[in-house]
Amino acid sequence: MDICLKILVNGHVQGVGFRHFIWSNAKKLNIKGYAKNLSDGSVEIIANGNNESINKLLEIIKNSYFEVDNIKTEKLDNCYFNDFRKL
Repeated sequence: MDICLKILVNGHVQGVGFRHFIWSNAKKLNIKGYAKNLSDGSVEIIANGNNESINKLLEIIKNSYFEVDNIKTEKLDNCYFNDFRKL
């Protein structure tokens, strides 16, 4: 079953290749959506895919070499994307 999740990642995640890292892993996991920098220094990820792939992406973020301080998630309704993009 496909789900859509908004993931907010706080920490040292801008200017260090984090969005490219997310994009690369999302492509491998067949996740659609986007990753974009927010003005407060965090990164917003909208991830649409099957539950297993989304959970795998969350584990990849948690275990990455980036300085991630906090991850917040929120389920969203009606997400439809054709691919995954870095905005």
